[in-house]
Amino acid sequence: RCTARTCHGFHAATTDVDLVRRWWAEQPDANIGAPCALNGWAVLDIDPRHGGDKSLAVLEERIGVLPGTVMQLTGGGGLHIVFRTPGVSLPGTLGPGLDVKHNGYILLAPSVHSSGGRYRWSGHGRFLQPPVAWPAVLTPRQVRRAA
Repeated sequence: RCTARTCHGFHAATTDVDLVRRWWAEQPDANIGAPCALNGWAVLDIDPRHGGDKSLAVLEERIGVLPGTVMQLTGGGGLHIVFRTPGVSLPGTLGPGLDVKHNGYILLAPSVHSSGGRYRWSGHGRFLQPPVAWPAVLTPRQVRRAA
């Protein structure tokens, strides 16, 4: 048994709005996290501090420009590009600073990054379910098992 609200990670999540309001009243700087696969998301996490912007440029030069979808500016100066999950396992990384968030979770706006910057949604400034599926060209080919 633990007493911290986060000891069970996203398994301790709630959709009870009154409870969330009470938590924020008690801890106004608390962050919000959401599991990716459980919400039907596959997220490309671009971290320029680790070369993600360069890795994205190389990737798009090779496969073409990624389709437009929901995006979140991260508090650390990066970007989350949110797609609908393809329903198969995805690699953990596509290059330096270019991570795939699928089986884990991401922080959501208005969470605060360790650098002090806030996460924020691009465009309308609010989250919308991603209209675009994970690009097929980025989906690993499934290896068929010999019978």
